[in-house]
Amino acid sequence: MMMVLTALYGLLIQPSVRYAVPVVLLLPLFALVIYTATRPVVPRHYRALYAVITATGGGIYAVTVTLGTALFSGEPLWWVPGAILCAVPFFLVGILERKAVSNTESMP
Repeated sequence: MMMVLTALYGLLIQPSVRYAVPVVLLLPLFALVIYTATRPVVPRHYRALYAVITATGGGIYAVTVTLGTALFSGEPLWWVPGAILCAVPFFLVGILERKAVSNTESMP
């Protein structure tokens, strides 16, 4: 979701758009933070790992959108790789969540 929203923003929105629009794209980030923080059973050390990965994703998003809006508006060579990079940390969280669920289900 983060990859699609970031790519759409960069490719479709021009520099004249207000800067409040990128804030709307942070909603998937906030949803992920809330989701991971409210899991009833999180394996040891995963909560800190989730926080670091989520902060990394937010930082990549901020750099991608800030530089992209100012310098590369509508440029696919910036926005497509940037959108993919924005999605990687959240993909990692999904993999870790799946691994954590399978490990807790296999325990007696």
